[in-house]
Amino acid sequence: MKKFIPSAIASLLIAGAILPVAAKEKVVARSITEAEVLGAQQAWCKALVDISAANVDFHLEVTQLAV
Repeated sequence: MKKFIPSAIASLLIAGAILPVAAKEKVVARSITEAEVLGAQQAWCKALVDISAANVDFHLEVTQLAV
C-alpha cells in the first residue's frame, strides 16, 4: 500500500499538469450561435412533447382494448 501512494500522487501531478494544456486546444472551428442553441432547445422540447403524446395515445389504445 505504501508503494501505491507515491505512484498515485505522481499520476495526479502529471494529470494536473497535462489537463490545463489539453483544455486550451480548440474543439471546434467555430462558435455556436444563440440561434442554433435556441433551435436545438426547441427541437428537443418538441421531441419530448411528441414522445409524451405518443405514450398517452398508446396507453389509451391499450386501455380501450382491455375493456
